[in-house]
Amino acid sequence: MRNELEPAPEVLITLSESALERVKRVPSATTVLVWPVPDPYAVTGDLDRVMRAYRAARDEIRERIDEWLADGAPPLDLEPVRARRG
Repeated sequence: MRNELEPAPEVLITLSESALERVKRVPSATTVLVWPVPDPYAVTGDLDRVMRAYRAARDEIRERIDEWLADGAPPLDLEPVRARRG
């Protein structure tokens, strides 16, 4: 995993403080949002229980994005990364 953000993203959303700590340098122009979400990878048990954990994480992330956008999040350049590498 790379530890530097190049090119600098407009927004960095992390799902845990520990994920943010792994990035050595966050450009000052980047808006950082920390949205702690329980890690579904840590869930053990039968398939149904594991799938519920993944769906719950997905739904929480979706809800936070919807709220963020509804609160007037700035429009982002969402051009696919592959297209930028040209």
